[in-house]
Amino acid sequence: MHDYLKILAVDDDPGVLNVFKTYFEHSDQYSIVTASDGPSALDVFSKEQPDFLFTDLAMPGMDGIALSKRILEMDNTIPIVVMTAYPSMESTIMALQTGVSDFIVKPFKIRDVDFIIEKVMAQKEIMVENLLLKSQHARKKELEKINMELAATVEEMEKLNFILRKVDWKKNSGELFDQLTNISCEISGGHLCYFQLLDDSTGSLYPLAHHAVTEELDNEDVPDFLDALAKQSLDKAGPAIWGKDPASGLITPLHAAVSIPFNIKDKPLGAITVCKAGPGNGFSEQDLHYLSFLGKRAALVVENTALYENLCQNLFSTLYAFVEAIEARDPYTKQHSARVADISCIIGEHLGCSARELDLLDFSGKLHDIGKIGVRDKILLKQAQLDEEEFRIIKTHPEIGANIVGHMGLLKEETQVILHHHERWDGQGYPNKVGGEDIPFLSRIMSVADAFDALTSDRAYRKKVDDAAACEIIRKNAGAQFDPVVAEAFLDLAAQGKVSSSL
Repeated sequence: MHDYLKILAVDDDPGVLNVFKTYFEHSDQYSIVTASDGPSALDVFSKEQPDFLFTDLAMPGMDGIALSKRILEMDNTIPIVVMTAYPSMESTIMALQTGVSDFIVKPFKIRDVDFIIEKVMAQKEIMVENLLLKSQHARKKELEKINMELAATVEEMEKLNFILRKVDWKKNSGELFDQLTNISCEISGGHLCYFQLLDDSTGSLYPLAHHAVTEELDNEDVPDFLDALAKQSLDKAGPAIWGKDPASGLITPLHAAVSIPFNIKDKPLGAITVCKAGPGNGFSEQDLHYLSFLGKRAALVVENTALYENLCQNLFSTLYAFVEAIEARDPYTKQHSARVADISCIIGEHLGCSARELDLLDFSGKLHDIGKIGVRDKILLKQAQLDEEEFRIIKTHPEIGANIVGHMGLLKEETQVILHHHERWDGQGYPNKVGGEDIPFLSRIMSVADAFDALTSDRAYRKKVDDAAACEIIRKNAGAQFDPVVAEAFLDLAAQGKVSSSL
């Protein structure tokens, strides 16, 4: 047990400092002083002479490593623990070479700080005792032990950093859960992993994703004993471990399994169950540590993904409402944007576009005329041909639309499709007069779909033509207004009856 300690905590996050203050201010073993950046920490250190330092690694101005160097120049015996949410091999080695005693990875439980202090103080006492009392041989042995601990710390930082790099932000929750099962096996040496979702109403678990390292284990159905293990982990709100008992008569290639509850804001969402095959395989405390860290990191990403999906849904609903407002102003173009999106996707699928490209076509098609919200009704609804100035104004709607979508900050590719949907293959279109393959491919597809729907729809200034006449106009303008490959694909689809004005 160490003597009474004065602790200095340094972090640019006021929430972290408040947690330290709340936890230590009533302690009979510790007192706490805090600082929000490196320079103020040096000032507090000079005045308060603390016995122990916790410092954040990433701080503006003077980071944790620079602060540690300055502190150790003033007192080379003070233990320093670095706090970081993004450990890396480079920062770990640099900090340890500086003289930092240990690392703690955010997020951490504040009660873990007691364990860190005890461990580091014990290490300090051992080192002081060795320096003063032990023989050269004893000091050599202790150095070997410290090197092993250093190697273990570096290995741990590498694995935690691997988790942080691999569990990255996804736009789609399904991709994240697939990634989660894959990484769970990789970091623990597992052979099979399931992610099961909890149904609050029934208490049942349903498999949402799974990963198997061999075809022999690749089965989407969760065995009953693993399902029971997952429920046990949820009931106890902690890891549940299973090991095969030869006397049980259970026939399975699996010999060990561990299930970790998966929570978001302390509410159980499901469970991650990792299994190992082959006699003698089991899970170590370190495996459980890594899996728990993975679960916490993934929970944060899932929460952010859900917020993103909700934000996008609200954003798209708002943009679609703008389009409906535009089309409500002009009864002749009602549902035009939806039809252009549908026809564009049919052409895109025929031309081998990826799922991502088809999503872009659908979204951009529905919003391609959103810029017309910036065009006056006097021009938009004019029943006669537009004069030169009016036509110049109407030609600004792709740029207006691209700016509206671009200001959302999320939709760079869609912005380009919308901006260029009135460009021509011969370079005589608008707004930028680009031509040929310089026009984005998806814009070339939308150009044909837009023209066909415009030709086969009544407008204020002219009557519609039938499908055959519209197809003939597109055929004649292939290679001039339209990409000839896209035009040919459209005409093939029209001949097969797969696109028409009745869609």
